[in-house]
Amino acid sequence: MSESKIEIKIGEFSFSGMGSEEWLAKRLDQIMERAESLINLGASFDKHIEPSANQNCQEGIGEQPKTEAPLAQLSTNTIASRFQAKTCKDLAFCAILHLHFFLHKQSFSYDEIRSEMKTAKSFYKTSMKGGNFQAALDGLVKDRKINECGSKQYALCAPVISEMEAQLAAA
Repeated sequence: MSESKIEIKIGEFSFSGMGSEEWLAKRLDQIMERAESLINLGASFDKHIEPSANQNCQEGIGEQPKTEAPLAQLSTNTIASRFQAKTCKDLAFCAILHLHFFLHKQSFSYDEIRSEMKTAKSFYKTSMKGGNFQAALDGLVKDRKINECGSKQYALCAPVISEMEAQLAAA
């Protein structure tokens, strides 16, 4: 089965995806059906659909509402402390949360995640590199916490965004 890529921008709304032609065609049809309403969402929503190479993680199209009250700025080290990170996988997830919620990135590269992990001085260990780090990212994809949306490019799964935003606000 061949993979195709697509990237569409309508106003501030963007969609990029990679997958089978059939899967992308369905998503494109959904976007085109909603194009007018997406343009009109304006100030009410962040207009970004998570790219998804893992079709089981995010089957639908959804908009992500802006946070009512901004989250208090937390470092990766603080997030790791609040979530009691013990493993490379835990710390990688905390780094991804920091990149998404506090640096406002929708997707992140392998190197960005690894660099962000290193800022958590209380948690980062030199053993958290190479094969261990890749295994941690693969585990997060299998756990449906993140999508691999390209070669060494990742994004949080939509359901995880809402769940983690609530947990970070309560932390």
